[in-house]
Amino acid sequence: MKTLLFLFFVVGSFSSYGQTTPTESSADFQKIQLFPNPTSEIIFIRNGELIESYRIFDLQGRMLQEGIKNAQVISLIDLPVGTYIFEMKIGNEVERVRIQKN
Repeated sequence: MKTLLFLFFVVGSFSSYGQTTPTESSADFQKIQLFPNPTSEIIFIRNGELIESYRIFDLQGRMLQEGIKNAQVISLIDLPVGTYIFEMKIGNEVERVRIQKN
């Protein structure tokens, strides 16, 4: 049931996510850029020192990868081609961005 609720939240919320930058929910998230998106192997995070942690989910809500603060380069080489949700945490706020691996 938790997976189904998460999937509903994620899929229902796609329209509010940008392709390369987070939404306008926080000034800290506005300082963060993910690129290139789409990518084939690596996502770079500009101003990643703001991020306390990150997680990557597939569209079924399964967590595939996670990391801790100060992430600057994230390898997606072990993930198959597809669409993923990149979740970033700063303080009590969480921002999710759709990323595409080609």
